[in-house]
Amino acid sequence: MSKRDLQRDIRELGGFTLSSGTLYDEYLIAKAHDVIVEYKIRGEGLKLKKLIRGSFFMEDPDAQRLWSEIYYGRAWLKPFVPSSELWEACCYFLDELSPKGYYFGSLEGDGSEFGWFKLLTN
Repeated sequence: MSKRDLQRDIRELGGFTLSSGTLYDEYLIAKAHDVIVEYKIRGEGLKLKKLIRGSFFMEDPDAQRLWSEIYYGRAWLKPFVPSSELWEACCYFLDELSPKGYYFGSLEGDGSEFGWFKLLTN
């Protein structure tokens, strides 16, 4: 898989929801990490993945999916990690992965749903 595969999936699905119903940075960051892993995003993606993994304590440092580790209480954000800044970096990076005609961010009208959505045109 690759950036191209992610963009294809976003277009084929007409959008792609990363997370819904939470504004908790720790969970959103973990979801971003898992997309980078799932789609094997290289370059800046690897740098961001390394930064994210270094921001968490993990009982199993070889675990591939950060979200499930957090969900089951096996990973947690290190103290004093500026989670809002890390989530912002994730948002900028994920938006750069957007295919033409889409953006990454919160869904208009639902600020707790994050993902890739079609740009609205008038």
